[in-house]
Amino acid sequence: MENKPTALSLNKGQSATIDFIESNEFSSRLLSLGIVPGKKCKIVGLAPFGGAKIMALENHLIALRDEELSSVYITLENRSAL
Repeated sequence: MENKPTALSLNKGQSATIDFIESNEFSSRLLSLGIVPGKKCKIVGLAPFGGAKIMALENHLIALRDEELSSVYITLENRSAL
């Protein structure tokens, strides 16, 4: 989807609300992890050597690769709320 930010664009400390998950080979995994539209998320850490970003989702921490993060479309929050 053009001009719509994805979770890949989040920097450490940025919060967002998940809008939708792109239908691809990652979508069922993301949904099973609780990454669903309407939930708030925040990037809280980075894996060493650029391997993954650590996303906080309610009371869970989930490591996601760039390919997975680019399937999660978001709306950026004005301030950190998580």
